[in-house]
Amino acid sequence: MFQIANYEKYYQPLDKSGRILKHADYVKLPVNPKGDGLEALLEHRRGLEVFGIWCLLLEKATAQKPELRGQLLNHKDEPASIEEIAKGISLRKKVRLVEYALSLLVSMDWLEGDIMSPKRETSCAPKCSVVECSGEKCNKHIYMEFVKLTSDEHSKLLERFGEAGLKERIAALNNYIGKIGVRAAAKKYKSHYFTILSWERKDGPQATHKKTKLFPISGKTCGERGCGLPAVYKSSGEYSHYYCTNHMPEEVKEKYE
Repeated sequence: MFQIANYEKYYQPLDKSGRILKHADYVKLPVNPKGDGLEALLEHRRGLEVFGIWCLLLEKATAQKPELRGQLLNHKDEPASIEEIAKGISLRKKVRLVEYALSLLVSMDWLEGDIMSPKRETSCAPKCSVVECSGEKCNKHIYMEFVKLTSDEHSKLLERFGEAGLKERIAALNNYIGKIGVRAAAKKYKSHYFTILSWERKDGPQATHKKTKLFPISGKTCGERGCGLPAVYKSSGEYSHYYCTNHMPEEVKEKYE
């Protein structure tokens, strides 16, 4: 079952006298009660899309009967599957995106629940999953959203790269998997442990520390309305445009930092 974390504390719709409203369809609720939680969310790939899904989930959970509010249920008032959740918020054709959002929101403690991939028999909890290893079962822990390592593999990498170095390499692999998709990554990378080691030997383009840095352009500011920050990138073409680091096109952000 998925439910909004701390729903009664942060989101319960009340009238001016503090009583729970029976009909809360049109009540404007807070969506980011945890300080810098939104900033942390937007650091992830597709952060704005996930935040939009979060708002829809909150709206859906509030539309339930007062005694069931905060829970994500189907039309039978039973725990909704990922497919049912996607259908309930009008994203029936974007089940994978909804699954990604649920996984991320659970990892940030905005949601509570267990992740189960669509049309998959084995469950995969947010922090640990069970996979087959040489015919025997072994526990693989999930780091960030997608990187899977056994405790032994994590210990070996930690000993080799140190805490900061390992965190950087896990983030690089996690972002790349998010970019190409989980299914494509599963076909391409059978072992995330050996992938990290392989990337270290090749020092491939996925290594985030190899991005070229951009510096402020003298006398130029960002052309986005109301921004005014120093420009660091100039687009090419008949009508050039100046961008700051926040408003650069996504394809530019992937190449530069």
